[in-house]
Amino acid sequence: MNDATTAHGGGKDPSGRSWKSDLLRIKPPVMPVRTTLLLVALVWLAFIVSTAVGQPISGLLVALGAYIVLFGGGQPLRPRLRAYGIAAAGLLVAVTIGVLVGEHPLATWLAYLGVSVVAVLVCRYLDPGPPRPYFFVLMLGGGTLLTATGMGLPVILLHLAGGSLLAMLAGTADALIDRRATVDEGDAADRTPSAAAGDAAETERRRSERVTLARVCLAVTLSLGLSALRGDEHPFWGVLVVVLVLSYPGDRRVLNMRALSRILGTLIGVLVFAPIAGLHLGSAGFVVALCVLLWFVARWTARNYLIGSVLITVLALMMTVPLTANETPLQLTADRFVGTLVAGAIAMIVLQIVRTRQSRPKDAGSTGR
Repeated sequence: MNDATTAHGGGKDPSGRSWKSDLLRIKPPVMPVRTTLLLVALVWLAFIVSTAVGQPISGLLVALGAYIVLFGGGQPLRPRLRAYGIAAAGLLVAVTIGVLVGEHPLATWLAYLGVSVVAVLVCRYLDPGPPRPYFFVLMLGGGTLLTATGMGLPVILLHLAGGSLLAMLAGTADALIDRRATVDEGDAADRTPSAAAGDAAETERRRSERVTLARVCLAVTLSLGLSALRGDEHPFWGVLVVVLVLSYPGDRRVLNMRALSRILGTLIGVLVFAPIAGLHLGSAGFVVALCVLLWFVARWTARNYLIGSVLITVLALMMTVPLTANETPLQLTADRFVGTLVAGAIAMIVLQIVRTRQSRPKDAGSTGR
């Protein structure tokens, strides 16, 4: 990871791009519409069927298990199934831990710290691909919320496993349909780095790994500490933000942009959700809203993270409301924004404190300044 500092004025990096242009830049779609439809259709099916039989929480659990489909996109069948297997195992472990510690604040905070670190290491060494450590911390947080459903752990895990199996089937079908996912072995061999380049890359990877772990540990600890001081009942929102920002590959400027996008996106998402929070959509309306939001999240998050953060915020709040009957939707909305604002600020501060060797300020005498 090269955290080279920006010496160019006007908020521009060496390539000449401004912060504003990066914030608003729309990237090309990462997958065809057919693939998105195939992958999200399973979650739609889980929502619709479970709601129709009067078990909406069951639908949420199956949909949660199906979220492993976020991994392995566009890969050939074998690496895709490998990514699904890692994601499914991590999901079940994280949710189990969340359910077990959910009613014990100290154990919950320790679990967030431990899972955050382990998730970073798993994603570094096993490399299941995006969405990386964020996914596993999200599932830990989901597990802490599931304690309020009254469902037993075996039943919860059975629903999650069922959703994961459906995701694997859909992903397999997509990989078999999409012949473009096949990589020519000769081309792959041509791209194999030399031994010297490989050693240099490994050294840089290890250095980057140490910096990432230090940043995540410090930021998660600060986030949990401030959550305790504020009496926050949802500390995992802050943990999610710092892990999402600091474990993402990129230099310091990229990570600051990600934090800023998350903060602004959450603010806009909260403003969008607040007017509809008190509406009684009914079961059918609730399912339709979730399905529509899920489609746009799947299509837009990778294209522009600011837009994706808006959509993710609205979707997360809508999915959390049924699991937190003791809180009003507006309370959840306010907690979500404050937690994200604090966590985003923590992430930016930690990026300034814990730097890679390349990004540390040089002695003024050596630079002529």
